[in-house]
Amino acid sequence: MIDPKQVTAVLVTKGDIGLSPSLLDSLSIFGRLIIRDNSVIVRRGGADRKVYGRYLAAQVATTDYIYFQDDDCIIDTQRLCEEYQAGELLCNMTEGHIKDYSRYYPGIALVGWGAIFPQSMLDFSAYLAKYPADELFDRECDRVFTWLNREKTRIVDVGVEHLPHAHGGDRMGREARHGADLMEIMRRVKGL
Repeated sequence: MIDPKQVTAVLVTKGDIGLSPSLLDSLSIFGRLIIRDNSVIVRRGGADRKVYGRYLAAQVATTDYIYFQDDDCIIDTQRLCEEYQAGELLCNMTEGHIKDYSRYYPGIALVGWGAIFPQSMLDFSAYLAKYPADELFDRECDRVFTWLNREKTRIVDVGVEHLPHAHGGDRMGREARHGADLMEIMRRVKGL
């Protein structure tokens, strides 16, 4: 178990939806919350680093532990904290996704439905020494992150409540390129 007050929660958003009060309430158990709105970064002249924005935001955390979650779901954050064991990357996934990922994408996990880990795991140097920080990396960095930490990863199912916009056509998992991106990032990480 980890004390949630020792954890910084990081949420990345595209800025195209309002953040649900129930989502924000579920994150209030953590010691600090960092919200990175990629649309604000772009309006200020910066690049939209997509999913990688959560890793950029986590770099400024002042706690030793980080919590990640997507902006389109609600997790039982207290229960996930109760499951946590020191030094691991704990990922919450649904039973069906656990089965599919262990069969088709071993070594890869999802972090968007809740993940807790030590900040020291935020190291992409093995990947970036061989591949660029390109647009594919910005979209698929969660898969790279979990691959690089696969031997320290434990997966649980504490459930996930999807918010209405979770199934919108603009969500990454619904895009036509999603499967091809997954296959390409799998090819890359297996070459590390």
